Amino acid sequence: MHKLKNHGVSGMTTLYSLWVYSFLFLITLCSCAKDSVTALDCSNTAYDQVCRTYIFENEKSIGYIDHRYPDKQHVKSYNNNRGQTQKTVHVFFNHQNLKSQKIVSSLSQASKTFSYSYNDAGKMLRIIKKNNGQLEKKTLFYYDSLLHLKSTEIFSGQQLDTLITYEYDNSGDLWRKTYYNADSATIKYAIFQYFTNDVVKISTYNSKNVFTGYTLNLYNTYGLIKSAATYDHNEDLVTKVEYFYDSGRLIEKSVYDRHHQRIRHKVLLYND
Repeated sequence: MHKLKNHGVSGMTTLYSLWVYSFLFLITLCSCAKDSVTALDCSNTAYDQVCRTYIFENEKSIGYIDHRYPDKQHVKSYNNNRGQTQKTVHVFFNHQNLKSQKIVSSLSQASKTFSYSYNDAGKMLRIIKKNNGQLEKKTLFYYDSLLHLKSTEIFSGQQLDTLITYEYDNSGDLWRKTYYNADSATIKYAIFQYFTNDVVKISTYNSKNVFTGYTLNLYNTYGLIKSAATYDHNEDLVTKVEYFYDSGRLIEKSVYDRHHQRIRHKVLLYND
């Protein structure tokens, strides 16, 4: 088993400190977002759906995404900060499943497409990526009798590039994910640890079983992820991602570098 236990006062103090840190950042981020995000009429978008996503790098606006939802579609228009559309993404659904995506560049009209297929249980079987109609990448998924994902094969064109295997503990929780190259040599692997039902720590190792770093996840009381911080083998921060919600809806996602400086963030507006 790979469950994390409650480590008493010290562990609770650490979690409390992280919560306070995140709360203070939330106050700062929300005040910044208010200064940077323009009020928008979302009445043409269905209730409770995202109508626009604002994108920032180093606290400067680099553009935004407009969202539309025609029948069984989600259309996303990516615009620069001057309002010029750079690309459009058409996402198609079949019932509840993602069916396909088409990405079209506004300048070159070059296109990329992704098509998805499923088994009778609704599990993903195949992803096909094409670049201007030519096969670029293929991903195949395999399951055991309990419908646990057992392996993934990733092809560049028709050539096998990467094999990923998944191992589970007696509770059915994923505990190891291993990457192999086309010659079946191990590239790296990850070990998963849990607290209750949430993945709280992912430790990574190279092909020689040398520890290379880890990611720590924190969740809110509703089970939604609050932050994911990645550290190197010396336990120095590499990057951190923070998530903020309103009534269970993601309203902001921020990315920080190793110096705790925010380098990217996005703000989502909904039709309320």
